[in-house]
Amino acid sequence: SQAIAAAYGTDATTQQQAVQWLNIFADTPDAWPAALGLMDARAPSDHAFFAANMLLTKVRATHACIHTCAVPAACI
Repeated sequence: SQAIAAAYGTDATTQQQAVQWLNIFADTPDAWPAALGLMDARAPSDHAFFAANMLLTKVRATHACIHTCAVPAACI
């Protein structure tokens, strides 16, 4: 949540660092529950939008991997 706020902030250096961290985190299994947790009606709209976008990206990547991987579980 702090990284998302920093990514939408005004300081360019902080934005860059936050986006880099979020991109790395998005590729981890921990990103699934984190993103789902941000899909709450009480979450700020920019946080929920980011989480929805991250989930969409993860679903697309997992779907593509299922069709191309010999062991789909290794893709998740």
